[in-house]
Amino acid sequence: MNELLNKILTLLRDIFTKPIVLHSLLALSLIGIAYGVNVYSYNYGADQAEFKITKFLKYAAIFPDSLKQNASDYRSILRVRNVGKDITYAELSLPLTANCKIKRIYEQLTDTVLKAHNHLIVASEFMVQSFACTATAAVFFIFAGLSLTFITKAGIEQANPFFVTLFICSIAIGSFFTGLTNIFKHDENARDNLALYLKYINAEQYIRSELTTNKSLIHMINVPCDSTMKALDKTIATLDTKLESINEISLGFNTDVAKALSNLGVDESLK
Repeated sequence: MNELLNKILTLLRDIFTKPIVLHSLLALSLIGIAYGVNVYSYNYGADQAEFKITKFLKYAAIFPDSLKQNASDYRSILRVRNVGKDITYAELSLPLTANCKIKRIYEQLTDTVLKAHNHLIVASEFMVQSFACTATAAVFFIFAGLSLTFITKAGIEQANPFFVTLFICSIAIGSFFTGLTNIFKHDENARDNLALYLKYINAEQYIRSELTTNKSLIHMINVPCDSTMKALDKTIATLDTKLESINEISLGFNTDVAKALSNLGVDESLK
């Protein structure tokens, strides 16, 4: 038994003293560190976005968990209505109305609020992803710079091969995370969705002003629908047009990078 154990230990010692194994372990360790740095950066960025950057923006947190935990939060103006087991709807806490056309305006307002919330969440996610990738890339470019200092000081021929491995892997990892930001257009998607968020907030303010100042709406809030309410028809059509002009999904990806990588090394004559 002892002889077998000694043989196993000898074999493991021989394996782990081979340069290729040690260099592979160093590379794997750097990948693990990159994962840890990226996760930490993402969590830190998410906390900063939630508690500092978007904390006081309208509809930064509305449903469903934020509503249950922070019922007194002035931003949480939506109430949750559970239907069935797994379906959750959110609707604005608006005054009751017997007028079907006023209800339609309420629907427009609710849709506007939910879309504003959605675009803010998407913008925040891309901002956090950009921060995490940039922070991770910066850490490994620092590693690359430090290792390059030792390499140039000793000369490429005399440099410790582990510093060379550290330099190559750090450059590769840093470039990878920089590429992610470029491919998924983190900054552009965050900027575009934040712009849409602001447009929906402006649209919401317009609708609220109409509900508050438009005398036709105020007088008809408890009047049943009839075909003579032309003013309400015009208001609804105006709001539909206004919302249609900003109703878009803003998600872009840099496909040129993927195409360039797929064509890398391919003979032009084979295309």
